[in-house]
Amino acid sequence: MEWMGSLSSVTKLAWMDFAWMDFAWVDFTQMDFARTDFAWVDGIGYLPLLLIAAVLACQDFRHREVEGAWLVLLGGGVFVVAGMELGLGGMLRNWAINVAVLVVLLGGLWLWMRFRKQSFRGAFGMGDAAFMLAVAPLFSPRTYVWFLLTSCVVALLWGLAARWRHIPLVGVMGVVLGPFIVAKLWG
Repeated sequence: MEWMGSLSSVTKLAWMDFAWMDFAWVDFTQMDFARTDFAWVDGIGYLPLLLIAAVLACQDFRHREVEGAWLVLLGGGVFVVAGMELGLGGMLRNWAINVAVLVVLLGGLWLWMRFRKQSFRGAFGMGDAAFMLAVAPLFSPRTYVWFLLTSCVVALLWGLAARWRHIPLVGVMGVVLGPFIVAKLWG
């Protein structure tokens, strides 16, 4: 940042706080000009993710299946958005931890289904796992667990109320993703 050196004599700005009659100094050399404080500007990158999640939700609610191309598109979009927000290292760290959490949860579900002598594939679709893997880099591990928990509770309650025989988990996760992204941006 060459231009910062030329402005070194004017980097401090005095301003007066009239309510307290107090002077404060702001040192602009300590500010991070690379990031903007406007969440709506950062949020534009999330718009395609929400649109893709909406398409997946509509497919799952209508047909109880989703197209793999949309899941790949969602995963690619999440990779780009999370990479830009967190950097490659932060995104890969989130993804690795969240995948480990997902493996433990799905392993527990598999053991439970085996104990109950029921089919795992009949209870949990590959699209569900692919959606969970696709959005894993987007969240910190704590938020990811909350996202999965919220999605499953909403799916269960919605499924009981609508008397669904099979719960469209990708559809519900696509619906739940919207408020999580809004909370991430403005919360």
